[in-house]
Amino acid sequence: MLDVWIGLVLAMISALAVNWAYTKEHEAAARLPPLSFRRPVRSLMSLLRNRGWLIAFATETGGWIVYVVALRLLTSCPRCASRRWSAWPRSCTGCSRRTRGSGFSWAL
Repeated sequence: MLDVWIGLVLAMISALAVNWAYTKEHEAAARLPPLSFRRPVRSLMSLLRNRGWLIAFATETGGWIVYVVALRLLTSCPRCASRRWSAWPRSCTGCSRRTRGSGFSWAL
């Protein structure tokens, strides 16, 4: 059960990091000269030379890595993953764990 709580905390950290970085990337890109599809290398170099955009991009990449780790913790057994959010408690035949439903399926 601890892995579920750790996974949920990591998912929240990931969401905050990715959303903050997305906002900062757009703020940094708005201050740059117009980007052009006709000159992709120039546009890319313009982004890579901007320290604010680069920090935000690195933060966003790190946030996605944390998200993948959170998903791994939250779905440690593939068979449990499909049953974890069901309404009724069931035994998982894949890992011999008892999964507890949360009732999310009733809300849908």
